Amino acid sequence: MIRKEDGTTESLITVAEFQARVQAGAISPDHTISRDGQHWKRIYDVEGLRQLFGDGSPASPKRSRQATVIGLPPSHLPMPAVPSAAPMLKQTLVGVPVPLPLSPPPATLSEPARKGHSTIIGIPAASLPASTKRGLMADSAVSSTHAPSIAPLGRQSSMYHAETKPLTGYAMRASLWMSRLPRGWVWAGIGVLCLAAWVLAFFILGTLLAGCNYVRQATSTRDNTPQLLELGLLEAPSEEPHSHPLNHNAFPLHEVLAHFRRIEEDNVQGLFLRLNPMGSAWARMEDMREGLVNARKTKKPIHCHFDEADNTAYALAAAGCDHVTMSPSGALHLIGTSIEITYARELLDKLGVRAELKQVGRYKGAADRLTHQSMPPESRESLGAIVRDMQERLVSLIQGRSQLSKGDLKAVFGHGPFTADEALKAGLIDAIGFVDQARQTAKETAHATQVRSLEPQTAKGLDIGNLIKNLTKHADASTDLSGPRVALVVLEGTILDGDSEGLGAIRSGPVIRALRDIENTADIKSVVLRINSPGGSALASDNIWHAVRRLARKKPVIASFGDIAASGGYYIGSAGTEILAQPTSLVGSIGVVGGKVNIAGLLAKLGLHSDVLSSTDYAAWLSPLHPFSEPQAQRLEHLLETTYDRFLSRVATGRGVPVSGIVPAAEGRLFTGKQALEHGLVDGFGGLQTALWRAHELGKVKASTPVQMWPPARDLGELLVEAFGGANPGLSAKPASALDVLAYNLRITNMSPLVQTLLLNPQSMACVLPYELIVR
Repeated sequence: MIRKEDGTTESLITVAEFQARVQAGAISPDHTISRDGQHWKRIYDVEGLRQLFGDGSPASPKRSRQATVIGLPPSHLPMPAVPSAAPMLKQTLVGVPVPLPLSPPPATLSEPARKGHSTIIGIPAASLPASTKRGLMADSAVSSTHAPSIAPLGRQSSMYHAETKPLTGYAMRASLWMSRLPRGWVWAGIGVLCLAAWVLAFFILGTLLAGCNYVRQATSTRDNTPQLLELGLLEAPSEEPHSHPLNHNAFPLHEVLAHFRRIEEDNVQGLFLRLNPMGSAWARMEDMREGLVNARKTKKPIHCHFDEADNTAYALAAAGCDHVTMSPSGALHLIGTSIEITYARELLDKLGVRAELKQVGRYKGAADRLTHQSMPPESRESLGAIVRDMQERLVSLIQGRSQLSKGDLKAVFGHGPFTADEALKAGLIDAIGFVDQARQTAKETAHATQVRSLEPQTAKGLDIGNLIKNLTKHADASTDLSGPRVALVVLEGTILDGDSEGLGAIRSGPVIRALRDIENTADIKSVVLRINSPGGSALASDNIWHAVRRLARKKPVIASFGDIAASGGYYIGSAGTEILAQPTSLVGSIGVVGGKVNIAGLLAKLGLHSDVLSSTDYAAWLSPLHPFSEPQAQRLEHLLETTYDRFLSRVATGRGVPVSGIVPAAEGRLFTGKQALEHGLVDGFGGLQTALWRAHELGKVKASTPVQMWPPARDLGELLVEAFGGANPGLSAKPASALDVLAYNLRITNMSPLVQTLLLNPQSMACVLPYELIVR
C-alpha cells in the first residue's frame, strides 16, 4: 500500500507494478509504504527500494579474502583501493577490499589520528611496507596525537588505533590472550557468548514490544481504504476468555463477536468467513449467529465459504450469511442430530471391575455407561426428546435461506451427506468455487480494494514476534481497567475442589476469591457469569453457589449458559440474578450420583488379594479394593439423598420459587434451552453478547463501559510452568499437582467428567454431579 503526500493511497501487488509507477513518476522516494495498513515507512528508508530511483547507491561489497580498511577518509587510501563505480557518499569507506601490498601512506596519514577514530583492521603485518610498519609501531611517548599506541593481535595481524583508552587496552589484552588459546576453545567460547547475548536481546526486545504495543496502535495512521474483513473459523471458538499461546486456530468467542461488530466501521465494506466443522458447539454457533444477524443490519455483504461443514457449521452459514459457497470437492454433512453413548458394563464384568455407583433421580444417567449394558428407558425418553428438539431447531435455522417448505427440508436430511453439485441443486448453497474465487467474489460485491485477514499470523508458521511476546511477561489490558466496568467471569470445565488453579477445570478456591474481589470492588457494577460445565463436585458447586449468591445480593449477576450447564454447572448458575441460555444449550440434570469403582475382581484375576484392618466399619469404606457392605451402601444412599435435597433447595432459593416448583424439572432430567424455558429453569434466550448488554442495563452503565475478564491472561511461560507442576503466582502459591496435569489430559482426551471427578476429587466422600453429552 502506497500513501502519497496528498493523503491518497494506492494498492500494488507485484514488483513490476511498483517499478512501472516509479518510472512513470507517480511514486517518489518521499512517499510512504505499508504492508499492513498501520505501520508506514518512507520509501527511501526501505533498503533495496532507493536504488529504483537512480540515486546510484553503491551495492554492498562481496565477501573477499583481501584485507579491509575501515574508517579511513578516501583521500588517505591508494587509488586502487577505491572502486571507480562507487560514489563517495560519506567520508569513510567500510568494507572496501584493499589490494596488497599497500602503498606507503601519504604524509598526512597521521592527521586522522587527532580525531581518535581512524583505524586499519585486518591488514597482515607482513604485507605492509617498512615505512608503514615504522609509522604504525612508533612509540606512543613520542607524540600522543601523531603516534598512537599499538597492541599486536598475533597471527600476523596488526592494528593501528588512536588514543587508546583503559577499557580498550583491556579488550586488546583479552584478544591477545584469546589468540593463544586453541582454536576450538575460542569458537566454543564465542558461541556461548553469542547465545547468551541472543537470549538477552530476545527478552529485552519482547519487553519493548509488549510495552510499546499500545503506543503503536494509538499512534498508527488510520487506513481509510475500503476493506473486506476475512475471518477463518477453523474450529469452534473457545469459551476461554483469552487465546491460548500454543493454539492459534481457536479464537475466544468474545473476540469473534467483536470481529463481527467491526463491520460497522466506515472503511469496512463486508465480511468473508471461512468455516470448518464445529462439532457439538450448538450454543456457541447460536452466539455467532446472533452476531451475524446484527451485522447484517448494516446492509453490508457477508459471504461464507467452506470445504467441509457439519450440522452446526452449516446452520451458522445458512442463518447468518448472505452468500454461501462450497468447494467443488467438498462435502456437506447435513445429516440430522444424534446422540451416541457407549456402555461399558460388560467390559468391566470381563475385567472384574464393578462400578458401585448410586444415582438419585430417575433420569440421572451419568453413571449408566458404567452400570448398564444398554440405554435404560428413562435415559432413552429424556435424550430422545433432546434429539428431536435439536433437529427442529436445526430445520428452523436452515429454513430462513432455503426455498423449500419445512416438510421438504426434513426430507432433505434423508439424502445427506451432499456433494457440491447436490447441495447446489437442493438450494442449500449459492455457488460452487474454491476459496480464492469466493474471496474475490466477496471483494467485488463489497466494492473493497483490500482484504484484511483477521487470522493470527502464527497460523501460517512460526512468528518470532508473537513467540517473543508469549514468552515474556506483559500485562493484559483488561486487568488494568479503572472506573466503572462490567466483569465477565468464565467458568469452563469440570468442577473440582481445590485452592489452587487447575488446568482444564473449575477449581472452587480461585473462583470464590475472584467473586469476593468483584463483590468488594465498587467500580464493578454488574457481572456476567459465563458457564460451560457438565458438573462436578457437590461440595465445590455448593461453595461457589454461596459466593455467587452473596455477590448477587449486591450487584446484578447474569448467568449465561454455553453449550452445557448441567448438574453442578446449573447448580452454580441458579444463584444468579437472571439466567440466559440458547435454545440449543443443554440445561438441568438436577440430580446426584456418587460411589466408587471396585477393582477387587480385577486384582484377583491378576493374582492379587488385599486384606484390611480398620477400627470402624467406615474407615476404609471408599477403598477400591473392597465392595460396599450393606450398611455402607445404605450410608452412601443417605448421603446422596441429602445432597440431592440440598441441590433442590439451592435451586429453589436462587430461582425464588418453592421446592415443589423445582421437583417436576428435577429427577436428573436434562433439557434443551427451549425446554428449560418452559420448565422455568431459565429466564430467556440469548448468548454472551445479549448477557453483556443485559449486564450493562442492570448495572446502569453506558453501553461503552469496558468489560474486565476473569481469569486473567497468562503468558506461555506461566502455562508451561503449570503444565510441568509449577505454581501460578498470580493465583496461588500452591503448586499444581500431578493430578492437575492428569485432569488437563483427561479433559483434552474427552474423558467422562464422572471419571475425572472420581479420580481427582479430594473429598473423603465422592458426591458428584457430572453429566457429559455430545449432540452431533
